[in-house]
Amino acid sequence: AWGREGVARRIDKGMADAAALHAWLEDRSDVTVFGPPTTGVFLWRPRHRESEAVRAALPTGAASLTRLDGRFWLRQVAANPMAEVADLKRAIDRALTA
Repeated sequence: AWGREGVARRIDKGMADAAALHAWLEDRSDVTVFGPPTTGVFLWRPRHRESEAVRAALPTGAASLTRLDGRFWLRQVAANPMAEVADLKRAIDRALTA
């Protein structure tokens, strides 16, 4: 339905969204970001709260939890074509201060 160009635009937008959200989180002093979003997915965790609590404060489907080196990290799929970066930023801001 989208054609080759439509699919390519969706992928490009998703990767750009992931890069933008990653950069925004990387600039924050209250989170740690693990690696760049080379696949549109990246990990991050709060520095002063438990990842599980932040995940619980996020909207359903905004992020999931994964364990790395014995710690929980939030797994962010910002390349999701249904996600809006501005909405994710607002939700993360609220979750980090909840």
